[in-house]
Amino acid sequence: MDYVHILKNKSQLEFGGRSRFTTIANDYDVNRLEDNIITTIPEFSDETNYKENVTAFYGQYAKSFEKFKFQIGIRTETTNIDITTKNNAEKVSRNYTDVFPSSFLDYQFNDNNSIRFSISRRIRRPRRDALVPFSSFSDSRNIFVGNPGVNPSYVILTELAFESKLSNKFTLAPTLFFRRTKQAIDYFIQKEDISINGNMEEVFVTRTVNIGTDKSYGLELDFIYKPINWLNIYNEVTLNGYQQYGSYKSKDFDANGFAFGGRLHLNFKVSNSFRFQFQNRFRGANNRGQLSRKALYRLDFGMSQSLFNNNASLSVNFKDIFDSWEWDIRTRGADFSQDIKSQVRVPQLNISFIYRWNQKRYKGKKGQQYDRL
Repeated sequence: MDYVHILKNKSQLEFGGRSRFTTIANDYDVNRLEDNIITTIPEFSDETNYKENVTAFYGQYAKSFEKFKFQIGIRTETTNIDITTKNNAEKVSRNYTDVFPSSFLDYQFNDNNSIRFSISRRIRRPRRDALVPFSSFSDSRNIFVGNPGVNPSYVILTELAFESKLSNKFTLAPTLFFRRTKQAIDYFIQKEDISINGNMEEVFVTRTVNIGTDKSYGLELDFIYKPINWLNIYNEVTLNGYQQYGSYKSKDFDANGFAFGGRLHLNFKVSNSFRFQFQNRFRGANNRGQLSRKALYRLDFGMSQSLFNNNASLSVNFKDIFDSWEWDIRTRGADFSQDIKSQVRVPQLNISFIYRWNQKRYKGKKGQQYDRL
């Protein structure tokens, strides 16, 4: 729901609201195969019901002058979460209401150069699987346990962005930012003895917890360069310094350092009907809390060909061409260290063919995107 009222002198008022209702029922059990005999592990079998309702209302005022415009707004959000499990008769409920102000200032020097300053308060809710007290058992040595007590993080984000079209071929858009997070969320890992089929076994248990305060500052640098008509280059780089202060169960989470990441797109327009693209993603090494992660990168390829007077299209996508997108993480605890290498997916090739009969391409209608719930 969104309402816009146009006022005089290039100004407007906007009011709106949005609700999201989520209900998930999860009935699961875990079986183990030993000596051709399948047994159910009761400690990892349960029935969980998760309900989450988020309702937001907002209002904002915007006014424009010749080269200057500003916008101020405020949003309220109410979150209600209920979690019930069959093995635990006690229902877990989380209810909280928050207020999020924001302000934006824009100045247009000319048609090719502009600057923007913004400051806003935001929320980062923990994921559903971080809250539900469900233990994963895909790895018998490492399990993930939900923590119903984890709280959302609250972020104050300040940005100063500049955009300049230096020529018809080159556009530069740097953004300086400072981000302060309270009740920062991180992973806590420890070695525990748990019961599996009535027998005590030693495993590594991961939980999502609130560890303290995180400060991040840095530069996001985007540029678009089109040296020739058939080649378009888009680059996005983030240079990020951070300071983290906190602890959990006597584990020190203090850390500071520098991280970087980004992506590079190379778009080739061979003709009006045939295009292809290379995309390189990379993340620098990171070391904070209990985790140390090595750098990683991957190269993707995409191609599209229009056929039959644009009534059909053939697309090819190849993700992670060199099989290099591998997470290499070392975990440190009071009495252990652990090295894990994993891949989200193996290299993947997708080929699709689409044919349209008397179909107009619907571009859709863009609504107000004040903030995502």
